[in-house]
Formats: sequence, structure tokens, C-alpha cells
Amino acid sequence: MDPLPAWQAIFWAIHQGDLPALAGLLNNGADPDARDPHGNTPLIKAARAGLHSAVGLLCGRGADTNAQNNAGLAALHEASRNGHGEAIRALLGQGAQADARSGAGETPLGLAVGGGHAGAVAVLLQGGADPEARMPDDGSTALILATRLARDDVIRALLAGAADVTDLSAADQTELQAASTGTRSPAVLELLSGAGAQIDLGSAVLMGKRGGADAVTQGGAEQPCVEGARKGSWAAGGVRWRLSVPGLWEGQWLRGAVL
Repeated sequence: MDPLPAWQAIFWAIHQGDLPALAGLLNNGADPDARDPHGNTPLIKAARAGLHSAVGLLCGRGADTNAQNNAGLAALHEASRNGHGEAIRALLGQGAQADARSGAGETPLGLAVGGGHAGAVAVLLQGGADPEARMPDDGSTALILATRLARDDVIRALLAGAADVTDLSAADQTELQAASTGTRSPAVLELLSGAGAQIDLGSAVLMGKRGGADAVTQGGAEQPCVEGARKGSWAAGGVRWRLSVPGLWEGQWLRGAVL
């Protein structure tokens, strides 16, 4: 059987996770920026598989850290969307652009958030990724996306990495409120309210009264409002709720009130 061409052999070594074979091929002149039919480089394939040692080896031999494949994804995009923290760390240490946009406009951070990879989010933020970078589809931030997905672990990583809920534009604040309302997650509400976000107490009612209200209490909401949320009832067949709050028309229906 004839030996594989050098460009195929290097991809095979990565597929097998065979670091000695990869090193040998590179020592014998294999191109670290070879392309497969899909435009992938060996570095992109290694990053996708989370082979951080191979990533380091290829970068050390001059591989282009920001090359993109036919789908517009670079090695950092692939490592991020698959949650490979050590590969991300290696790429950032070798000059990969932390906020590089894919062909579809996605950032590595957005891909990590979308995949629910809190560890990858933390590594990206430590490596200089912008927590306020916008998603390409609707212009939302990573924090708003994580809130929509009800990923409290990702939200925690974003808040630890300098995502700020107190300095949002009016439009972003509205989006964050809408996202928190839709999560029905006490953990998400607690994290956001504790970080200073305005929380819609209607969310507490939707989540079964007490659990959501307790989350808001821990985040610092006024007690009368919380008691109202605990006493609230779901309006059958609609999107309205009743909050029994002193001074606010006891028993009257309110629509989407932020208290």
C-alpha cells in the first residue's frame, strides 16, 4: 500500500491523536498550514478535537492561528464551540484573536456561550475576549444570550469576567428583563439581581411564586414587592398576573409590571 501524501498523513496523525507521528511529519517538512477539501488546517482539526498538545506543537511550527476554513471558522472558533478550554488557552497564548469573527459573524465567546461551555467562557474572558461583543443575529450580548438559555453557570462565568449588568443601554436592559422573564430559573434570577439587574417580579410568579420570589429577595428586592410576588396568581389563558402589593391596586391585574 502506497504511503499517504504528506498533507493527508498530517491530518491522519491528528485524527489518531498521534503526537509523535505529527512531530515526525513536521520534522520532515509537512506543511503545518495544509488544507483538506473543506479548507481545514491541521490546527483547526486539532482545536476541534481538543488536542491542546497538538495545538501547541503546530503553533510552534508556525501554523496560522487565525486561518479560517470554508465555513469561516478558525481554530479558536472550533475550540470554543466545543468547549475545549486548554486548546483555547494554547491558541490565545500563540496569538489567536480573541474576538475574531467567523464568516457568519460569530465570536469565539458567543459560540462558547451558545454551547453552554462555562469553562471555555472563563478562559476566553481571561484571555481578553470582550464580554460586550454582540451576537450577529440580533445584536444581543453574551450575557443576554446566556440568560435566554438559562445557563446559570455561564452567567456566573460572564459576571466573574466583567460582564456588567449595571451599565446596560435601555435597549439591552429591556432585552435582559425579557430574557430573565422567560427563563423561569430561580438561579438565573438570583445571579442577575445580585449583580444589580432590574428583575421583573412577574418572573417569580411564573416560576411558582415562592422559588422565584426568594431568588429576588436574595438579590435585594424590596420585601413588599416580594410578598406580592409570593401571593401572585397566574392568569389562565393569558400573559398577565396579579400581584398583591400594598399601594398597587390590591387584586388588580397588572401586565408585565417591573416593580
